[in-house]
Amino acid sequence: GAFARLSWAPAMARHHRTVADDPSVEKVSFHFKLRDGSLQTVSVPFGTSVLEAAHANQVDLEGACEASLACSTCHVILPQEVYDSGEEPTEKEEDLLDMCPCL
Repeated sequence: GAFARLSWAPAMARHHRTVADDPSVEKVSFHFKLRDGSLQTVSVPFGTSVLEAAHANQVDLEGACEASLACSTCHVILPQEVYDSGEEPTEKEEDLLDMCPCL
């Protein structure tokens, strides 16, 4: 599955919930790879962001931009076949990646 690569900061209780916790909503499960190498599996409503999923499940993920998609502290590492199945990045996405340190 896909792994979220995490930047670490002191634990904070932050929630940027944009998807309601409705039991009838389809859920998606994925794994966070933690600093110690262990995996934490989470199940969240479809449409939940990686940052929201982390904060709702007490995964220490910084999110310095407060979920505005501007800081690159929460990004996802996908298996090659999943990455290849996606659409080509837009020019705006490429521009955002150009601003990310260490990529």
